[in-house]
Amino acid sequence: MKKQKMISTMMIAVFVIVCALGISIVMLLIAHKDVGLAFSKLAQGAVGNKMNFARTVRMMAPLIMMALTFSVALRGQMFNAGGQGQFYLGAVCATAVSLLFPSLPGWLLIVLGLIAGMAGGMLWALIPAVLKVRFRCSEVVTTLMFNYIAVYFTEFLVRVPFYVPGAVGESGSTANIPEGVSLTTLVKGSELTTEIIFALVVTGIVWYWSRWTVSGYETEVVGVNPVAARYTGVNVKNRQLLAMAISGAIAGAGGALEIIGVFHRFVIDFAPSVGFDGIVISLMAGNSFPLIPVAAFFLSCLQSGAKTMEMFGKVPRSLVDVMIGVIIVVVTVKKLPFVTKGTRKAIKESKE
Repeated sequence: MKKQKMISTMMIAVFVIVCALGISIVMLLIAHKDVGLAFSKLAQGAVGNKMNFARTVRMMAPLIMMALTFSVALRGQMFNAGGQGQFYLGAVCATAVSLLFPSLPGWLLIVLGLIAGMAGGMLWALIPAVLKVRFRCSEVVTTLMFNYIAVYFTEFLVRVPFYVPGAVGESGSTANIPEGVSLTTLVKGSELTTEIIFALVVTGIVWYWSRWTVSGYETEVVGVNPVAARYTGVNVKNRQLLAMAISGAIAGAGGALEIIGVFHRFVIDFAPSVGFDGIVISLMAGNSFPLIPVAAFFLSCLQSGAKTMEMFGKVPRSLVDVMIGVIIVVVTVKKLPFVTKGTRKAIKESKE
C-alpha cells in the first residue's frame, strides 16, 4: 500500500513539474524569448559543471531540513508555518555558543552549537504548539507571527549585544565564529560541506521514526484522524506537541548547520525564503520523506540556474518564481491524490 502511494506521489510530482515547465514555455513564447536557450542556460547554471553542481547540492541541505520541518508537523496535523523563525533561532543560538565560548575545541563547539540550535528551534515551535493544544489558538497564525518576532529579535541581537564596530557590524552581521568551528568541505573551492550528508541522515532518521516506532505511528494516526486516534487510546495533544518539538528541532539544526558550514557568522535575514521554500518542497513531495530530497534537488536546480539563465539566456530570474507559483497552485488542488487529508484541512483552516 505504501509502495503504491509513493508511486502515485511520484507520478503526480512529475505532472506538477510538467505543468510548471509548460506554463513557463508559454510565457517565454509570448515574450518572444528563445525557449531552448533559456532552459539550456538554466540547466547549465544548475548542473553544467562541477562547481555549478556543487552549488546546487549545497543549496539542497537547508531546503531538505525545512521541508522535513513542515512534513513532520503535518504528520501530527499541525500546520507549522513558522519554520523560518525556528531556523533563525537555531542559527543565532549556534552563533552565540561559538562566540561566547571561543576557547573550547572546535569539534565541541560544533556539537554544542547543534544542540543549542535544536533547542532554540524546538522552543520556538513549542510555544505555538502549547497555545494550540491548550487554548485552541490557530497554529497557522501563531507560527506566522513568530516568524516576524524571530527575524526582528535576531536583528536586535546582531545590532546590540553582538554588535561589532566597523564594517562587519555596519553590514548587519556578528563577528566570525572561531576558525575551528567548521564542517568538512566536500568539493574544494565550493561551499558544499558535510551539511548535505547531515540533512540526508536526518531524513532517514525521521522516515524510520514515522514508519517503525510507536510514537511515529501514533503521530501519523493523529494526522489522519485525531478523533479516531483519541478513541483508540492515543494521547492526541501529546503527539501533536511531539510533532512540533521534532519539527522545530529540525529547523533549528538546519539554521545551526548553515552558520557552522557556510556563513561562519550570523547575517541579518541571510535566508529570507527558506521556510516558504521548505513548504513548497514538502507539498511537492506529497509529504513523503524519501521524496523530499528529490523535490529539494529540483527546486535547487531552479534557484541555482536562475542567475545563469538571466545573464546569458536574457530571461529574468522571476520566471523561476512563476514556476514555483504554478507548483503551489497545482499541489494544493484538493482532488490530487497525493494531498493528504491533513494537508487539505490545514490549507482550508489557513484560508479561513
